Amino acid sequence: MTEKFERIEKHLYRRKHLTSTGDWSTLFYGYFVDWKGKRRWFPFGDNLKRAREELEKKRVQNREKFDFDAEKMKPEIGITILVWSEAYFNLEEVKQKRSLDRDRTLVAPIRRLLGDKLLTELKRDHLFGYTNDRRKEGIIRGGKESRKKVSDGTIKNELSLLRRMINLARDAGLETSAVSFRDALPQANSRERVLSNAEAARLFPLVPTWLRRLAEVAQETALSEGDLIRLTEDMIDEDQDVIVPAGGRIKTGVRQIAPLTDRVSAILGEIRAERTQSKIRNVRGLVFTRDDGRPITKDAIASALKRACRDANVRDFRFHDLRHCAKTNWARQGISTEAAMLAAGHKSFQMHQRYVHLQNQDIAKAFGIRQECSQDVHTTRNGSKAAS
Repeated sequence: MTEKFERIEKHLYRRKHLTSTGDWSTLFYGYFVDWKGKRRWFPFGDNLKRAREELEKKRVQNREKFDFDAEKMKPEIGITILVWSEAYFNLEEVKQKRSLDRDRTLVAPIRRLLGDKLLTELKRDHLFGYTNDRRKEGIIRGGKESRKKVSDGTIKNELSLLRRMINLARDAGLETSAVSFRDALPQANSRERVLSNAEAARLFPLVPTWLRRLAEVAQETALSEGDLIRLTEDMIDEDQDVIVPAGGRIKTGVRQIAPLTDRVSAILGEIRAERTQSKIRNVRGLVFTRDDGRPITKDAIASALKRACRDANVRDFRFHDLRHCAKTNWARQGISTEAAMLAAGHKSFQMHQRYVHLQNQDIAKAFGIRQECSQDVHTTRNGSKAAS
């Protein structure tokens, strides 16, 4: 590694750069949010004592509401994407993000393929080149590259993170290129997988009881995998008949108020009744656990569901698809868009649309052509049964 970036103390960072002569060059930076609410980034030279003194001067100026824009300071040495990525994850506002662990995974290929580029020299050609390079690489499984190639959805998430990093660098007063990410991000394939009644009838009897309950609740409420396995009793409001994940959705922080339907209430009643008769201790106070009281993990869900799908001959189905099932069923029931978005924790109408997948027979039913609608049998206007 030719560059290192580390936090020395509050608001003070040190960058070490390996020069062409093999020597390490050091430069200290100050970073804080000023009285205007703007992020500020100042170079303070290579002497730690002097850097601390300069930082204190800036703090005093900030308390006195000095206009830093009047004499905006730029770093003397260009900062690479690698160095900024290390600084980025040291920022307090980034450390508080729910997606921190996910972003640390996404940044790895960015550092590897674009890390040596200066923030000031990033171009659109680099973005398209990154996409082409990543499409040729296999996903890493068990520390080894597999035959399955990296998906466009993953590449899109990686470049979206890079865009956020660049925008934050600009907000911090760092000089960056004016690169536009417009149309440079690959379009991820949109899934439209909704479980049919026949598939559900084959699949659910084959999964463990704890997973069947989890899946049914997901299909009723559109609660995500992560929010279901962290659900506690205090998030369930039986007076209002809703489930409200603490702090919003675990993935995005968006407010979600999921419906506490009759079926969900029945499942919760089953779980509570079993616990009163069982000696198994639920140490974390979770609503959903495995049969022995252990917390449910995403790996446990994936492996159990994979086996059941194989045995039930249900192809290309994932637990997350149950959110699609829930939103589609709500649309069939005539639930308003506003209520469906709030119930699923979707902030934008575009995201809402991605989760609703009405079928041909749904359209016919909506126009009163079919009185009964399922993915297996429908009733025509003259009352006869016909296969869909």
